[in-house]
Amino acid sequence: MPPILDRRLGIDFVNNGSTDNSVEIVERYRPYLPALTIVQAYTPPEPRFGAFHSYNEGFKVATGDAFVLCEADDEVGEGWLRAMGNSLLNHGFVVARMDYRKLNAPWLLGISGERQQETEIPRVPCYPYLLHAWGCTFGLRRSVYEN
Repeated sequence: MPPILDRRLGIDFVNNGSTDNSVEIVERYRPYLPALTIVQAYTPPEPRFGAFHSYNEGFKVATGDAFVLCEADDEVGEGWLRAMGNSLLNHGFVVARMDYRKLNAPWLLGISGERQQETEIPRVPCYPYLLHAWGCTFGLRRSVYEN
């Protein structure tokens, strides 16, 4: 098990109707995460909405001044959370680089070369060409979310 984290750190886990054992895995860390909250974003038999719905449900109950997102099928590097948190001290929105090659077989990657967010922050391909990031790899301050 990991060392005990700073007890001021609020951890919200959003369950959007997962069918694997991710809730049980998160529960194993409860002794090390005293501020852990499990948010239910899906209520059967209602329709299940996508990942962005679950992010918003988590943001609604979060009490912190900043949010960092990581999804159940993600693997983060050593020091990722610390780097994201430190970056949010100076920036309202931060993005992590994605590595498609580490967890995917070459045949899954195809021949198109680099993937989004591998070397730069992608832009929406239409006006006003805003920068964007995938949900599993960004952090933002509450003030950015609320505006």
